[in-house]
Amino acid sequence: MKNLFSVIIITCIVFFAGCSNSPNPIVFGEDNCDNCKMTITDSKYGAELITSKGKIYKYDSIECLADVIKKNKFGKEDISSLWVVDFNNPGNFISAENAHYLKNDKFHSPMGLNVLAVESDADISKIYNLHGGEILKWELVKNYSDMPASKKSSSQNCCPEDE
Repeated sequence: MKNLFSVIIITCIVFFAGCSNSPNPIVFGEDNCDNCKMTITDSKYGAELITSKGKIYKYDSIECLADVIKKNKFGKEDISSLWVVDFNNPGNFISAENAHYLKNDKFHSPMGLNVLAVESDADISKIYNLHGGEILKWELVKNYSDMPASKKSSSQNCCPEDE
C-alpha cells in the first residue's frame, strides 16, 4: 500500500511538472527555432509559445513567434502563454502580450525585422530616447510579421518558407 501511494505521488508530480505555463530557458547555440529551424544563438532575442497541454515551442526571434500566431498555426484555445526574451536581461522571459517593443534597424534581430522587447515603459523610453525607432505593442508586432519584405525596412522575410 505504501509503495502504491509513493507511485501515485510521483506520477502526480511528474504530470503537473509537465503542465507548466512558465517558459523553459533557451539553450543558445543548441536549441532550434520551431518556425524557421535556425539554431537559436542570440540571447537578446528569442521567444516561446506554451500550449494548453504544456508543450513548449521555441523561436529564435520575436518575428518567428509573431509569424506563427499570425498564420494561426495554433488556435487561441491551444495557447496557454506567449513569452519573449527581455532585451535588457538576455535569456530572461517576459510576457509577449505585456512587453514593450521597439523596431529599429540599429538592433539586428535574427530574422531581420529588427524588433526588440523590454519589460517596462521606462526601459522602452530609455532605448527610444537614445536610438529612436518605432514603439510597438504586440498587436502591431503580429501585423509586421506578415508584411512583404519591402515594407519591413529589411531585405529578409520572417522565415524561409515565406520567400
